[in-house]
Amino acid sequence: MATQYVKGRDLMVFKVEGEPQSETYKAFLCAISHTLSLNTEDVDVSNKDTGEWGDSVAGVSTWEITMNCQFVQTDFDELMEAAINKERMKVLFVKKKNAGAPGAMPEGGWEPDATGGWIGEIEIRSISAAAPHNGVATYDVTQKGCGPLTKRGA
Repeated sequence: MATQYVKGRDLMVFKVEGEPQSETYKAFLCAISHTLSLNTEDVDVSNKDTGEWGDSVAGVSTWEITMNCQFVQTDFDELMEAAINKERMKVLFVKKKNAGAPGAMPEGGWEPDATGGWIGEIEIRSISAAAPHNGVATYDVTQKGCGPLTKRGA
């Protein structure tokens, strides 16, 4: 069986609203790129018994999502207000429905694939906008995970 590659354009970040049985999803529009990072700190457990070799065990895990998007006023304003008010929001990192299909955004907006993906609560740690004289305005956001990142549907 051939490897099924996932194109970057098919992975998206969605804002999740509502209760688990009736969640709604809203994609952040005009995304250029997203990055999901998971990091685990080292806890040094080196001692005289480990000799000349250091030893460590896994410590606290943290995660974050960064987004680079073309500037859409409504999305930027929503994220800026959330950052200023230190509001948490739930996000989903997942393939979009109809991944790989040609064409632009469907009428009604993007929807997440029915299964899979990673979901958790975030707080915005940084947001910045760039407005070049001879180019398209963009914004960058760093969203820090607050608590666990879990596999959707698990």
